[in-house]
Amino acid sequence: IYRDAEVSPPIAVANTPQGFALRVLEIMTNATLWRSMSLASVDFIQRYHSTSALDRHVRELMVSSTSSGAVR
Repeated sequence: IYRDAEVSPPIAVANTPQGFALRVLEIMTNATLWRSMSLASVDFIQRYHSTSALDRHVRELMVSSTSSGAVR
């Protein structure tokens, strides 16, 4: 299981279809891992893809464009 908490939700990674299937089974049969991945995924979605995240990104773009002189 791979996770870079700063930029991505946790993901299952494998080199073969069989390896990936084993990772999926591991996630499905390990309640602690399932819950951890589930909570981290929801957190990622809220942080980067919610309406408040969109609002934050638009505001950052507006500030950036006005301070660079792009918008007058």
